Amino acid sequence: MNNPPKDLKKDRFSIKARWTSAIIGGLAISWMFFNIHTFLALAVLSTAIGGYEFVRLILAKTPNAVERLWLSVLLPTLTCLSGLFILLLPEQGMGAIVSLYALQIPLICVVELLIHREVATIKDRIVDAVFGVFYLPFVHTLGFYIYWKYGWPYALLAVTSTWIFDSMAFFVGIRYGKHPLMPTISPKKTVEGSIGGLVGGFFGLWLVIRLLELFWKQPIFTLWQIGLLSIGLWMSATFGDLFESALKRSYALKDIGKILPGHGGWLDRIDSMVFFIPTFALLLVFFK
Repeated sequence: MNNPPKDLKKDRFSIKARWTSAIIGGLAISWMFFNIHTFLALAVLSTAIGGYEFVRLILAKTPNAVERLWLSVLLPTLTCLSGLFILLLPEQGMGAIVSLYALQIPLICVVELLIHREVATIKDRIVDAVFGVFYLPFVHTLGFYIYWKYGWPYALLAVTSTWIFDSMAFFVGIRYGKHPLMPTISPKKTVEGSIGGLVGGFFGLWLVIRLLELFWKQPIFTLWQIGLLSIGLWMSATFGDLFESALKRSYALKDIGKILPGHGGWLDRIDSMVFFIPTFALLLVFFK
């Protein structure tokens, strides 16, 4: 009996691994939306895991134990403090959060000046650290704010919709993909997969929203709003994924981590959210 081609074996393993992670993720999401405090706890945990991977990535070539420790603690702490501001200071919460994040720039500058002596290293580390602050804690804080202001169905959509678009693009790309989208950045991403992500993402988003309305007992989005959401979220998910691929290539890495089978690291799974959640939040302002 002939053995299956190596690439086919890889695709089968990847699909099985993705289904395994999807089931685990579904259970985690069900628990996440039990109440707002649980959501905050898991947002902090997500920031901590992603922060660890991010810090390991930016310090891969020039490791520094003190810098790794303080950045790994700073990122989830920001998410935690931001969530507490929203819960405990509902009227002043957003102002306090803006001030908190603005304060990080001088704080990071001071700490990096104390840790390093080389001007070029200090500059690179400041840029990396400031980017990390807005890449992880700020996006998680925005997701938590959506939960607090609009309700759990909107937070659920903000968190999971990117997976709908990514999954549709993945399965369509595996089956029909022939033309690379941006081969120098991500050779496996195809035009066909991207189009499949848009079309399949629209129908998947529509189905999830209609199911949520059965539990929420009130309308969430109209059909035309779902259409606009699909276009905006598809674009943000696509560019977020390509950005993450470019980031990994700049550090000569295939995956940032290995915490999820078939997906790589945690950042490999939430990469699109850095573009996706802000887009979703902005559209909510106009729709609601």
